[in-house]
Amino acid sequence: MHNIDVDLTRKKLQKLMIIVLFLYCLLLTTHIFLMKTTYEIKGSNIINEPESNITNETSVFDLKESVESVNYLSDNGTLFFSGYAWNIRNDNLSNPGPNDWSNSPQNVWIDSNGWLHLKITNNNGKWYCAEVNTKQTLGYGTYSFWLASKIDDLDKNVVLGLFSYKDDDHEVDIEFSRWGNNFSNNSCYTVQPAPYKSGITYKSFNVSIDDAFSSHYFFWNRDGIYFESYEGDYSTLINYFYCSRNIDPEGVRAIMNLWLFEGLPPTDGNSVEIIIKSFSYTPFID
Repeated sequence: MHNIDVDLTRKKLQKLMIIVLFLYCLLLTTHIFLMKTTYEIKGSNIINEPESNITNETSVFDLKESVESVNYLSDNGTLFFSGYAWNIRNDNLSNPGPNDWSNSPQNVWIDSNGWLHLKITNNNGKWYCAEVNTKQTLGYGTYSFWLASKIDDLDKNVVLGLFSYKDDDHEVDIEFSRWGNNFSNNSCYTVQPAPYKSGITYKSFNVSIDDAFSSHYFFWNRDGIYFESYEGDYSTLINYFYCSRNIDPEGVRAIMNLWLFEGLPPTDGNSVEIIIKSFSYTPFID
């Protein structure tokens, strides 16, 4: 009789342990799911490049259905790329640099693949840089950039910027440059405003890739900004960084530019071209 009671007690304990283990696994799974949903890091909207330039739910512009119309440069200088309308900068000597900026088709254009080209050119001894910015203001969310040019062998005086910007106090940067020094790292993540504190608001690192294709994004919400860069289409992680600084995103626009550090020409005297395969923005919703 005593042995029967012991066996029953053991069976009850075993059942209880199974129930506890099941509840623990359920709780852990739920926690992971909620974290992934909240931060959207490496979510399908980040890892998968947009299949078409003509679909983007966040665009406020009534774009036509053909790829040709989406990549059309209108009479007023509006460029359509990746489902967004972009202003093309056309400005005389001004920052950053300072530089001259051109909206000429020799500096900014869309190719037959629907990819954006930014190019620094020399015209009659004068250097011209390239920049586009979204007509639409954005905000908290994920900003993703897919490049189709090597970023690790830029001339020391060339800067490629992929960022969001309202003013110098509301800016989140991914930049590729050696800032005029061949011995400097060629890449950095920065959250403005200055002063920059390494490991807190700023991270400098060196990129060396075999492929011309690379992917870069930052995810921005009230808790801070998280950056990642990959070789290829999110295949090999290059680097990452988290900044806990909370800055207001109201009024920011996505910007992509190619310019000359302190206005200094490329050391080899040649034009410089960068190809952006696509851009996407996914709003963050609390």
